Amino acid sequence: MTNKTKHSKLYHQGRHTGYVGMAAITLIGGMGVTPVVLAEELVTEQIETAVKHDSVDDNSTEESVQSSVQSNDNLTENNLNFNLEDDAQSRIIAPTTNIAKQKAKDKDSRFGTASYQFTNLDFTYEDDGATVTGFSEHFLNNPNFDLTNWDGVLVFPKDVMTNVTAIGEYAFYDAYYTIVPKLISKLDLSGLANLKTIKEGAFINNVITEVNFSGLSKLETIGFRGFSGNTLSEVDLSPLTKLSDMGIEGFSYNFNLQKVTFPKSNIITMIPEWTFNYAQLLTTIDLSVLPNLESIGEGAFSAAPIAELDISSLSKLNYIGDGAFSNSYFSPSLKKIIVGNNPDLEMGEDSFSAVVKGSEVLPIDSTALETAEKVRDFINKAPHNLFTGKNLWYIAATATQKYVDQNDNVITQDINGVPLTPAKITTKVGTTYDNGPTIAGYDEPEIVGGSTTGTYDALTQEVTYKYIRSKAPKFTVYYVDENDIQIAPLQTLEDVPESVLDLTPQSIDGYDYKNLFGSNAVSKSLRAVPDLSWQPADELAKTKINYGDNNGRSYKFVYSLKTIPADNNNPDKAGGNGSNTPASTTPTPGKLPSSGGGTIPAKKPSTSGDTTPTKKPSVTTPVALPGSGGTPTTTRTNGANRVVNTTNTIGTNRNSAATANQATRLPKSGNTANRMLPILGTAVLVGILGLYGLRKKRK
Repeated sequence: MTNKTKHSKLYHQGRHTGYVGMAAITLIGGMGVTPVVLAEELVTEQIETAVKHDSVDDNSTEESVQSSVQSNDNLTENNLNFNLEDDAQSRIIAPTTNIAKQKAKDKDSRFGTASYQFTNLDFTYEDDGATVTGFSEHFLNNPNFDLTNWDGVLVFPKDVMTNVTAIGEYAFYDAYYTIVPKLISKLDLSGLANLKTIKEGAFINNVITEVNFSGLSKLETIGFRGFSGNTLSEVDLSPLTKLSDMGIEGFSYNFNLQKVTFPKSNIITMIPEWTFNYAQLLTTIDLSVLPNLESIGEGAFSAAPIAELDISSLSKLNYIGDGAFSNSYFSPSLKKIIVGNNPDLEMGEDSFSAVVKGSEVLPIDSTALETAEKVRDFINKAPHNLFTGKNLWYIAATATQKYVDQNDNVITQDINGVPLTPAKITTKVGTTYDNGPTIAGYDEPEIVGGSTTGTYDALTQEVTYKYIRSKAPKFTVYYVDENDIQIAPLQTLEDVPESVLDLTPQSIDGYDYKNLFGSNAVSKSLRAVPDLSWQPADELAKTKINYGDNNGRSYKFVYSLKTIPADNNNPDKAGGNGSNTPASTTPTPGKLPSSGGGTIPAKKPSTSGDTTPTKKPSVTTPVALPGSGGTPTTTRTNGANRVVNTTNTIGTNRNSAATANQATRLPKSGNTANRMLPILGTAVLVGILGLYGLRKKRK
């Protein structure tokens, strides 16, 4: 097969291979594109379908609302009345229906914009004049005021109703379209300074959002359902220092209630049944201001999403009623109960039903352990709980953390000045200690105080964490001559980031400072090993830098050997005819090496009696840096040991360094007979001629 044929076949084979590869790439690319297009079409179709469904849902929702409004419009006054003796579930129906009716009537606004200044003539009274029973005709038929535009704010006048001590039963109940055409929206009772009693249902089923109890220092009793069925967001009872009874269902069914403030009172001994039932936004309560509290009635805080309950200060508490803190099984909230020493405490069947599983009972100290165990067991065994395994409630331990530095000083702030507050941990007894918080400027801590087991094994304890100040990356400072020979001890430095590095060149005996080089640091890690690839850094000489900012960069100070002129008149000085530097081992008559410093000529210049030294002084050559410098050793000169000083002035023997350098260098001048070059030249010439003859013969 000829070369031409062979090359032609290879060409065609390569071309076919290329076509096959291009076809394969096209096929694979097509397979990748097809699913994307299909996916886009599918998403588009789903979106169009969703839009159609949303349109249908909106139409059906609007029809449902219109149907509901029409249904409420058909209700009569008799439909809105309800039996006050019905069970708790039925109690919510009337206020909800009442509000729904008002919303249907006043679609855009429940209240008008006109305020009204009330006088004592605007109310009716019982015969004794001490009990207010409702609005009078003076208000209802006032020709100078449009009741339909009333803003719903009821403010009792001050100083003119001083004889009023009570507000009668249902005095302002369900005022919507039966007495006045608007519900009460806000209520200010502060003008009734001598008020002692708010009787049953006095303000039930309005839409009151605020009640001002200021100045009612004589109020003692709030009756059954006194403020039930309103829209209160906050109940501040703190001004009522004489209050003893908040009334059964006194503030129930205020679904927007978020905050309750109790008065600091030694008078209140009980929270009645269902008082704050269905306060569906109430997440916290403070009962510590009621030190004489003995009982919390049935359902008192039922359906309130309280997450943490602290009864540890209620030393007289002996009863918690059935369902007092029960919540919805679909949204349990209570997950922590703090108890004190209440050995006689009794609980109703479902006092704590529908609580968060696997939560904690925390005793304030060892005296409260018995009570804590009782509450824990009661919750776990409650008929509507029956917790087992990991769902069981447990006794919690409390630990306070303490942070100290390497000198056992308490750390109160990090290096940035941010204050530190020791954490207080509550967790299950037997839980392993955590690792402690991260503090800026410090390494990970070590646990040095606490239980020997490393677990929370007591009800209360202190755990001490010791922190070591974080150090900046380690770096090294080298001192070398122009040949990278180490001439002074290196310095390896490591300290806290705020330490200062002074880059002022040190004085070294016999040398002049020449240049400064810095390593090319390649990592910001606190434990990085610096890369000794040197870069010029003369601009940093005589400056200072923090260790932290330096970030592990090493430095190399380069020095040049000082040149000392010869002194023939003083043979004892280095460089004179009487130099104590040993002679060169290969002297050349009449010639000096390029660097002076003690080479003795082959022939003495005079017969003055000088003698050539017969023995060299013991000299140790400086160690070369490994890559950039080595470890210094003690330099011996004329039998005397001298330790190199790395601070201020760094000394070495000038004559010894010069001798050492000379010993490793060849002189640049001198005559030496060498017969090898002619021989090598002849051999090369013969080889070339032989190759030329062989080639000609083959042709």
